[in-house]
Amino acid sequence: MAIGDENIIPDVAIDDPELTLGLPPVVTAQTGMDALTHAIEGYVGKNHTPLTDAMAVEAITQIGACLETAVRDGSNIAARAGMMYAQTAAGLAFENAGVGNAHAMAHQLGAVHDMAHGLANAVLLPYVMEFNAPVCLERMARIAQLLGTDVSGFDTGRAAAQAAAAVARLNKAIGIPASLGECGLDSVDLDLLAKKALADGATTTNPRDTSLEEMRALWAAAYEGALQARTLV
Repeated sequence: MAIGDENIIPDVAIDDPELTLGLPPVVTAQTGMDALTHAIEGYVGKNHTPLTDAMAVEAITQIGACLETAVRDGSNIAARAGMMYAQTAAGLAFENAGVGNAHAMAHQLGAVHDMAHGLANAVLLPYVMEFNAPVCLERMARIAQLLGTDVSGFDTGRAAAQAAAAVARLNKAIGIPASLGECGLDSVDLDLLAKKALADGATTTNPRDTSLEEMRALWAAAYEGALQARTLV
């Protein structure tokens, strides 16, 4: 469950990539995808601004370029530094622009199923992106490009669909499960999770308004692995 208060916010934060050199691959992968979720949700959310856009774009670009290397070779200081810059930029983006449904849902997985926050965000992100795409096609198409997908010659809708696929590919490359079912959750109470997620403040800045029925369907898709963009992965 999320805890926030001005008394736990530091006055100064020193981001030193050398301190992450011994971070295990699984933690590198999950925290890296948490940063990507911050950046993407900040970029497409209702409260984005030109300033947060700049931070989010830089974060997405750096993560796309550095995360897989940081996971596979944790001693690569250049990749570690790139990820450190990226998570800082992503933090500046989402703290000012907000997040969205992926975070609203991930908070509930942490509270109800004790799932690590980065893992929850990583698994949920492609499904939320696919759900949100119809209301932010151009931004999703840009995300696909930033993550290295060639969308030249594609119309906006087809290009936008590549964004969720690009995130799913990155997840696969760094060992993130493709669905909640693959995370070892034998069963989930979809109604409970849907209601709790909709009550989370992160939904207020999600680009697409979400009904209870849509939220339940989103949970079901993430649990079952029903990602339409999977055909592009």
